[in-house]
Amino acid sequence: MKAEETSRLFNSDTAQEMWTLCSICCIFNAIDRQDSFFNRAQPNSVENGFRENSSFRCSISVMPARGLLEMKRTLLSWVSLIGISILSPSVTAQTVADRAPQLSTDDRYEIAKQADQLAGQAMDLVRSGDLLAALPLYKEALQLSRKALGKRHRFTIENMNNYAFVLMFLDRASEAEPILAETVRLSREVFGERNTDTIYAINNYAKVLRDLGQISHAESYYAEVLRLRRNVLGERHPDTVDSLVNYASILRSLGRPREAEPLYAEALRVRRRIFGKKHDATLSSMTNYASVLLRLDRLDEAEPLYREVLRRREKQHGRKHPDTLLSINNYAAVLERLGRDDEAEALFAEIVPLKRQVLGERDLTTLSTLGYHAYVMEKRGRANEAKPIYERVLRLRREILGDTHPSTLNDKKQLVGVLLQTMEAERALPLSRELARATRSRAIGLSQESLQGNAQFDRELRKRQAIERLLADTLWVNIRRDELNFNAFSIEAYSALQIASANSTSNAVKEAAATRFAAGLGLKTLAQERQALVRKWASIESDLVKKQVDARKNRRNRTRLRLQLDALVTRLEEIDRRLASDAPQYSLILNQHFVDLKLAKQILRQDEAVLFLVPTERGTHAMALTKDDIAWNRAPITGEALSIQIHKFRNGLEIEVGDAFLPSFDLEQAYDLYKQLIAPVESVLQRKSRVYVVADGALSRLPLGTLVTSPPLVSADPNDPAVLRATNWLADRYALAQLPSLQSLYYIRKFGDDGNTGNAAGFKGFGDPILEGESRLRSARSATIGSIDATSLIGNLRGNAGVPLMDPAALRKLPKLPGTRSELEQVRKALGAPMESLYLAEKMTEPAIRSADFADTRILHLATHGFTSEESGDAAEPGLVFTPPTQARPENDGYLAASEVVGIDLSAANWVILSACNTAAPSSSASQTGLSGLAHAFFYAGAKSLLVSHWPVFDDIAPILTVDALKRSQAGMPRAEALQAAMKMVRHDPNLDAAHPAVWAPFAIVGEGR
Repeated sequence: MKAEETSRLFNSDTAQEMWTLCSICCIFNAIDRQDSFFNRAQPNSVENGFRENSSFRCSISVMPARGLLEMKRTLLSWVSLIGISILSPSVTAQTVADRAPQLSTDDRYEIAKQADQLAGQAMDLVRSGDLLAALPLYKEALQLSRKALGKRHRFTIENMNNYAFVLMFLDRASEAEPILAETVRLSREVFGERNTDTIYAINNYAKVLRDLGQISHAESYYAEVLRLRRNVLGERHPDTVDSLVNYASILRSLGRPREAEPLYAEALRVRRRIFGKKHDATLSSMTNYASVLLRLDRLDEAEPLYREVLRRREKQHGRKHPDTLLSINNYAAVLERLGRDDEAEALFAEIVPLKRQVLGERDLTTLSTLGYHAYVMEKRGRANEAKPIYERVLRLRREILGDTHPSTLNDKKQLVGVLLQTMEAERALPLSRELARATRSRAIGLSQESLQGNAQFDRELRKRQAIERLLADTLWVNIRRDELNFNAFSIEAYSALQIASANSTSNAVKEAAATRFAAGLGLKTLAQERQALVRKWASIESDLVKKQVDARKNRRNRTRLRLQLDALVTRLEEIDRRLASDAPQYSLILNQHFVDLKLAKQILRQDEAVLFLVPTERGTHAMALTKDDIAWNRAPITGEALSIQIHKFRNGLEIEVGDAFLPSFDLEQAYDLYKQLIAPVESVLQRKSRVYVVADGALSRLPLGTLVTSPPLVSADPNDPAVLRATNWLADRYALAQLPSLQSLYYIRKFGDDGNTGNAAGFKGFGDPILEGESRLRSARSATIGSIDATSLIGNLRGNAGVPLMDPAALRKLPKLPGTRSELEQVRKALGAPMESLYLAEKMTEPAIRSADFADTRILHLATHGFTSEESGDAAEPGLVFTPPTQARPENDGYLAASEVVGIDLSAANWVILSACNTAAPSSSASQTGLSGLAHAFFYAGAKSLLVSHWPVFDDIAPILTVDALKRSQAGMPRAEALQAAMKMVRHDPNLDAAHPAVWAPFAIVGEGR
């Protein structure tokens, strides 16, 4: 056919159809295979099967007859050569440079025709399922089209996309990624952002990033596709709903199931409305929604959804259909979570051979089912049966996904665990080391990435800790087999335990240290602006995710929030460039994840030691480190058993509402805990006066000073004050200080400034808020304060970034605290501070503390009601109660929340005293461990040491303890030693009746103890 004839045949409608049909970039619907990391210690499971998700464009169902197809392929070749604009005005005859000028028009036509024929043959092979044979044809077609038409021609771009598509489905995602990246770039330039081909290219690129385990990178691309499809296709278009599901899925994979849940729910509502209850798309959405409910531990809601999907799919497709097998897998998984292991294992045993038969053993969903089957076997005590299955799954996953893919790492973790059970510790050690190296490398990469990477770094904290605890356990078991390598193994364990015990509060100390460093170079304001912008970014980004629900209603809000984020990121990039130029160590401080052993020994003094206490599934590690020595032990008590023990132990320290007497303290248990945890490593603590404790998990709730260092007499009466005074307390042997992490001590000492605690102008106190509830003494023997649900204090108004404001009327109903006035007055007088240093009653307001100048404040004392993460729950932030205003406003609702504390500059403060109930309690956040959100916030604000309480303090004792400790510190005694001496003084004073540890031991130093 001549070119003239082709031109006469050609018309715009035919061209439109031809170009639409030319691309095959989603011949199959994408299967969302599985999440990367899981919150629970279990093998990879197929929690969903988004077979309906259109990750690739599909036009196979509307392909014309073979003759028309061949004719249009010929048309394609001629149209490509004569340069007719099709679909997009920007796609015209290519430049001479792009078209290889050394070729004649006839040569280009012949090459383009050959490329088109190869692409057609490849398409037929793909339609028949032979992707392996199609791959070289697509590769050659791409090379020829580049040669004849140039890299920017539509046909070349489509060949790039199709070639990458086949690579992806052959599990060669690492090869597909750079090709798809180039496809996205060219599609944006040639077709424009709103072109549907460009949108498909971006979606495909997001998918390949996810397949590679680069989930945080994929998130922004999935978000972009959702935005573009909403704008171009509309809110209810099936592709838009697919993108909503994909975005929810990536949020869940990133450890954000609470944010994913409403998106899944909306997609399910829309699909029910569009397709009806029985359609496959609706059933897939039911599966998706059930999966996120499972992730949120809402098992009773997830189980009936999984069961209904299974019933419908089996009825529609039969028992052996891939969708039905996926549903059986999901239902078995929820049964396992519900403790119905017999039923779960029977279902897994049924579908494993069926999946091998239908999908093949190398299919990733088959591998996930195999892994989950092995997990149930292991859980039921059949580790020897589970081990070869884990080994096979790991081998195949390594071949398909590579050695460092998150799913591969999860398989390694499972295999290490089962090898430890089967007494094959030597085999487990290299795997455990590989796992730790890969996880540390990922952590470093995330922390050095964009804001999204930093946020993901924080979310993965507990996963990293679990892997480091596993390494410590593996090292311990191996060290018993090779005593000669004790020192080498101990050093390796030191790194693992340090990372395992570092909690989110250590990031706050790190941020404060970086700011102090910048301040020394005259860049304090810039560093503080950066911190504020980072916090603001997190708030806006979270709000933007929430606004993805109810698309039409929130369209303007999303646009506004995106513009805010863009402006914020631009300003942050400007600040980072300035800091990189003028304060290069700033970013190094922020990105340092642990302190090596040599540096750790350098920061410790001869009379100091650090004690790590890290519980695991297999025991509890204790490691004592001094300037000259190291000791390591693992007690047999597991983390779960220890948590029960500590809960029981604290019953002897905390007073319940209505109790007229102090609880009976268990001296035997106090000695037993000391004997298990401390005594085995105490040899290196001899002649050390100060011990810094880094405690993880339930151990952060254990006040170590209340442990007993010698066996109590059988006849000892724990209710006898004389017996309690004569008891050998660990608090008397060492001055104890708690640390968020070892890094925090390094940061405080390297960048801190001790200041002058004796300066009278260096004191400010806030307390005695105006409240209307019944006046009570905090923890007086006959009138204790009962627990209060902070969520009941939340009002209907919202402040900045949608943060709920407290209801002033509800706050005013809280009990009065007259004892706090007396406490603050006594401290003020003891320090010789003026009356103006106290903010009491009507002066104790949010605006007062937020506008106060703390540049010369060395001691900040806050005595009021406080709510920790445990008490405030998910709806409210931890915070402190101030005098409530008449009406709540963002700047003053009578509640100083943790997010508001971080905006106060406390970099000059050496002491921050939080005399407000349970301020040493661990955070309840899933991504945080250790100290309360309140302590976390005050470290962010720049404080170097906190005086916090493990339980509500006594009004008559609190001022005596704090005044005595501050006086001793003022006289030059180190802070930890000052508190140690004050507690001993109170305990031995017969006039105070304070021999019981519930009275003298509530306070703890957190941070610098010097």
